[in-house]
Amino acid sequence: MASQKGMSLTYAPPEIRRKEPLPEAAAKLNVQDLSQQQPTVTTASTADVQFIPPDEYSREFADLAEKLYEESVIQVYPEVFSETLGTIDMFQRQFAGKEISLTGFVYRDESMEQESHFALGRFLVMCCPADAAPFGVKIHIEGANTFPTDSWVQINGTIGSAQIDGKDTIEIRATQVTPVSEPSTPYIYTSADSIGV
Repeated sequence: MASQKGMSLTYAPPEIRRKEPLPEAAAKLNVQDLSQQQPTVTTASTADVQFIPPDEYSREFADLAEKLYEESVIQVYPEVFSETLGTIDMFQRQFAGKEISLTGFVYRDESMEQESHFALGRFLVMCCPADAAPFGVKIHIEGANTFPTDSWVQINGTIGSAQIDGKDTIEIRATQVTPVSEPSTPYIYTSADSIGV
C-alpha cells in the first residue's frame, strides 16, 4: 500500500488534520541529500528554549514539545507517533541534535539515495483503516540499502533536517538500526490527548 500511495514525511496542520483525512496519494519524495550537514546540538536548558505555537490550533503541539524536550531520549510511542513527529517537525530548530528512538517499516522510492536513506513509516488512520495513509520520517544511515524494504526496524539516532521539495523536513541520523518483529497492527491513530500518553 505504501508503494502505491507514497510516503508523507510532513504532518498536516492541526486544523486540517482534525477535519479531513490525509490526501489519497502523497507525492513521491524529492529528496536533496544534506547528509554532509551536521545537526547543531542544543545545550540550552529547558527554561532557555521556547515553544511558541504558530496558531491557535498548535497549542497542544507546543505543550507536547515542552514535555518531549525534557526527555534525554525521545521515545516515539505508537499511541502518539504522528503527534510526536508533527511536534518535532513544527519545532525542528529546538529539537536539532536531540536523541530519538522509534519503530516502523522501511520504505524507499526512486528519489532516495538508496545507500544512505530510507523512510521509516507507519499507516496513519484518520477515520477508518480504509483511509490509512503511509506517514513517516526520513532516515539517514550509511548502508541504508542493507535494510530490506517493508522490514520492521527500531531506529536510535539524533534529530536533524533535510530539504524535501524545498521545505525543511526532519531527518533522523540513525546511529543504530535493529530489526524487530512486525507489530500486531501496523496502524497508528491520531490521539485526542497526546500530552496525557
